[in-house]
Amino acid sequence: MGKDLNVPDVEIPGAQININWEYMFDVIPDAISILDREYRIRRVNKTMADRLGVAPRNAIGRTCYEIVHSVAAPPSFCPLTKLLEDGLEHSAEIFELNLGGHFIVSVSPLYDEAGRAIGAIHVARDITLRKEAERALSEANDGLERRVVERTGELVEKTKSLEEVNAALRVLLQQREQDRKEIQESVVHNIRTKVWPYLNRMRNCGLTKEQSDCIGMIENSIVNIVSPFTRGLADRAIGISPAQIRVAEMVRSGMTNKEIADTLYISEGTVRSHRQELRRKLKLTNNKANLRAYLQSLQ
Repeated sequence: MGKDLNVPDVEIPGAQININWEYMFDVIPDAISILDREYRIRRVNKTMADRLGVAPRNAIGRTCYEIVHSVAAPPSFCPLTKLLEDGLEHSAEIFELNLGGHFIVSVSPLYDEAGRAIGAIHVARDITLRKEAERALSEANDGLERRVVERTGELVEKTKSLEEVNAALRVLLQQREQDRKEIQESVVHNIRTKVWPYLNRMRNCGLTKEQSDCIGMIENSIVNIVSPFTRGLADRAIGISPAQIRVAEMVRSGMTNKEIADTLYISEGTVRSHRQELRRKLKLTNNKANLRAYLQSLQ
């Protein structure tokens, strides 16, 4: 290549035609210019001229930084400056309003016959569509991240609210259970002190068999209705009688054999017999097992 940067026509081997170099230069879609060491434009293709809005001949001799960047000196990112320093190819990604978008600008050195760098081929590839797609993707990602942050915040608030509701519900359930136990204990106490004694007295009043059976049915119904403890006891002690259930209730509450006997109008021997039957039916064969403690463990 000559020192004046003239470029010859190109002959395609095997073809019957020669392709004019300038025609080939102009049809390339990238914006291309040939620059000398003083940053002056020696040639531009049609794409570059159209981007600059000038006729190709009107760009010749003008510096690239003046016509492209509208500045009085090469910009700091100029890849040609770096090429002139080290003789290597360089590139930079820029936005240039005069060219109408984002570009990757690259320069490759041109040498004379003696191997001296006399200029460069300057290629500007339009990446505006790619940058717009990247920006749209980035905005979409930012929007998604904001939505994730917002949604996470909403979930955290809902979780806190749910935890507060759960805590309040636990307190309410604990209070309800306490109230239930207190009501149950009150009902059992009233039945034990105000109902059972009268039912036992009625049994000792010379009742007929039918009347005695009715009293027994009343006792069974009362026991089954008022005491979850009784239901648990019945589940564990198969065949337990109403009299044994009454004794179990009183043992569980801490009454002595004498107190139980006086309350039920039976002998202490009968109370001891009921206690033994309770231990047998509950399979408390170990004599060290405390009957009252076991009965209190039942729900």
